[in-house]
Amino acid sequence: MDVLYRYELRVTNWSDGFRLLKIVCDEHRVQRKTPKGCYINLRGLPVDVPWSKKWDKFILDYTPNCRKRWAYPTKELALDSFKHRKNMQLSILEYQIDNCKLAIQMIEEEAMEKKVYRPSKNGSEDY
Repeated sequence: MDVLYRYELRVTNWSDGFRLLKIVCDEHRVQRKTPKGCYINLRGLPVDVPWSKKWDKFILDYTPNCRKRWAYPTKELALDSFKHRKNMQLSILEYQIDNCKLAIQMIEEEAMEKKVYRPSKNGSEDY
């Protein structure tokens, strides 16, 4: 029976703030084939279990031009996909960080322009 591979990053957090990162290669056995791809079971349940189809996932057949796949026929292709996914995640997060920094900068500039008047308790004026 065929096997497909997918790399994942597993993160374990402990209450003391310690964090363990681990890259894991998951192996998924092909349950059944179709003309366009195959089905794998994410929980590894056998086909004859009545509720096993609940955890089935369709995977397109591999072609060199395919853009998105969930699992790959070789570990090398799965590792390349994992690296690409993490690079995309990093670029998205960097873009979001830049937006947050700009928003904070805009808030600070707007607060400086308004110079809100607050009378102090001792009678002097704060601007």
